[in-house]
Amino acid sequence: MNHDPLHDLWCSPANQPDSSAGRAAAAQFAAQWRRRRRWQAAWLAWTFLALTAATALAVTQVLRGTVDLGPRAALVPLLGLPWLAAFYFLRRHLRQGAAAPHAGEPFGEALRHAEQANAAERHRLTVIGWLLVAMTPVSALAVFQLHAAGKASAHEAWSMAAVFGVALAAGLCAVVLRLRRRLQPERRLIEARLRELVSSAST
Repeated sequence: MNHDPLHDLWCSPANQPDSSAGRAAAAQFAAQWRRRRRWQAAWLAWTFLALTAATALAVTQVLRGTVDLGPRAALVPLLGLPWLAAFYFLRRHLRQGAAAPHAGEPFGEALRHAEQANAAERHRLTVIGWLLVAMTPVSALAVFQLHAAGKASAHEAWSMAAVFGVALAAGLCAVVLRLRRRLQPERRLIEARLRELVSSAST
């Protein structure tokens, strides 16, 4: 007779809500999910605010004739790429909010929610990392175009390149550190707990 391990996990005593240890772990995972959601909402709000301000400033400069986009076409993807990423993250954030975990759910289901939240956060940081990589040549091209158009001296161009480079490198290092020091160990812990739960359900 074939057994479905997920069905056995769902029906196992370790997955029932009357376990005090299971309820405590489920509450912990639910609280962690809510904290992560609040942090992501604040990050999205700040991102949209900063992009709106930067875009409004750029559009104002163009309408006044202060900036000619012809010789400075790199400024368009410099703003366009972050806008695309911001709307992508907002869409995922709203979709993931439909399946919110709660403290009274079974331990196994709480682990599944924690696994999904961890995967979503790792995906978000991976996209941010690749965005920072893509922004590096775009930023360099934008600085070069400003210098070529006479809007920035050689010294100012090098200063801007250094600021952009340090900011992008710092952001990429922060992404890598969070992935390796926080999310990867968390993923391994959740997977180990799931294996233990499946093993206890099958015995």
